[in-house]
Amino acid sequence: MNGHVGTVFDITADKQHLVTGSGDATVRIWDKENWASIKSIVAQTHFVLSIALDEKYIYAGGIDNCTNVFSRSNLRRVASLFGHESNILSLTVDRRYAYSGSGELWWGGPGSPRPPEFESAIRVWDKRDWNCVQILKGHTDNVNALGVDDSYVYSASDDGTVRVYSKSDWTEVATIDSGVGRIIDLTQDDDYVYFGCADGNVRYILKTDLST
Repeated sequence: MNGHVGTVFDITADKQHLVTGSGDATVRIWDKENWASIKSIVAQTHFVLSIALDEKYIYAGGIDNCTNVFSRSNLRRVASLFGHESNILSLTVDRRYAYSGSGELWWGGPGSPRPPEFESAIRVWDKRDWNCVQILKGHTDNVNALGVDDSYVYSASDDGTVRVYSKSDWTEVATIDSGVGRIIDLTQDDDYVYFGCADGNVRYILKTDLST
């Protein structure tokens, strides 16, 4: 599947399409019947680092600290979500909200010194008017991955933790410390939260254990 001319940083899919975000600043939409690239969107001014998808919209988070939202019907931009003070490294959505996690990809460029402080927060955006309704704090390093279900928001970070936030009042209800350093990715199903760690292992926890 050729088409991008930069690193592919993120990928997502639904029943019909695969959607990819790249360092060439574009989002590409691929037909899963024949794997052809059917549409390309210039989605950012620089790198597209994170992608999310729902029935109506494509979300593209970038190195410019902004998430651009595009209509799936005509691929026009319908919103630009500003507020983060660092790169948009992760995205997820549910029926009502979009969630974006921030951090620093290069801290100013390869080999550059890391700044003493940078934002590592999760913003919650209301899809009805695209306003930020909540900022979820707690992480002290890059928010690499996000997940969401009916009750909770899950986040994985370079600070070595998975944090769990209640959607009822946006409070943090659990912190899972892997004890092995960076947590690179996260996914979840009805019963478990799974997270990929920098030590080469995949760990998991029962969701029922989070409420005990």
